[in-house]
Amino acid sequence: MVSRKQPLLSLITFGKNDNYGGDEFYKTIKLSLSKLIECIKDLPYGEIEIVCVDWGSDPDNKLSDIMGLEKCDYLKYVYVSPKIASKYDNIFSIPHALNCGIRNSLGEYILAFDADSYINFHALDKIYNTIKNLKENNINNIFYWFERWFIPYNDYIEKNSFTELDDWIQSNPSKIWLRNPLSVKEFGGHASAFLVKKTEYEESTGYWEIFNKWGYMDYEWHIRYSRKNICVIFPDIKIYQKYHHDVDTRSHRERNTSKLSPIYNVNGENWGLGNEVVKIYN
Repeated sequence: MVSRKQPLLSLITFGKNDNYGGDEFYKTIKLSLSKLIECIKDLPYGEIEIVCVDWGSDPDNKLSDIMGLEKCDYLKYVYVSPKIASKYDNIFSIPHALNCGIRNSLGEYILAFDADSYINFHALDKIYNTIKNLKENNINNIFYWFERWFIPYNDYIEKNSFTELDDWIQSNPSKIWLRNPLSVKEFGGHASAFLVKKTEYEESTGYWEIFNKWGYMDYEWHIRYSRKNICVIFPDIKIYQKYHHDVDTRSHRERNTSKLSPIYNVNGENWGLGNEVVKIYN
């Protein structure tokens, strides 16, 4: 990246070019990143970076090769080779990928989210101004969860540009629904994103890497992290995602309650592939 001041916010996401679901996954990642690039142009320069972890794509067909996105110094890729990725899972390890992106980010704060989440300017602008307020008032021990708003599967994947998706969202508010209202006291996982100061996340050594799904790892981290800090559901914005038919069948309570960590640090010093050599490039 071009040398400049430390960004205020790092947007962390992840993906893999494995033709998952045909070209749907590729299309949704591209929609997400292209929209974020456009949004950042309307915010103060140098304040926000995007970090996309490419988890195990073939070296001759990496995400950056197929995206065709506008080149900019605030978008960088963290490439984890198939050889390294295969040490940690057989398909995809979400906590390893997110932790790796966060470990290699530069921002004072991190917003981590699924690659097929869709964040518009209204949401990003409000998040940015919230962070500025936290910093000005020296508030550090707070983190935010974001609710997940679903767009019907076919309506989402047929869009070829973020302008088409923006127009659809504007015209079809009644077709968009909330996954499940989040509750701080009865947190059930399946948030769309979280926001926290990076040093606070580093102290906790991040998502516990024994898990491999949203809904498991965020539930455990919520229990562990909220013992020492303040948790808030971020109000009045929507982060969108295409509806997945399997989201209502995954239960963290059935499979993971016995694995909740009684301690604050769970991963050790090499969390987020800290002992591996990954490539970082624009």
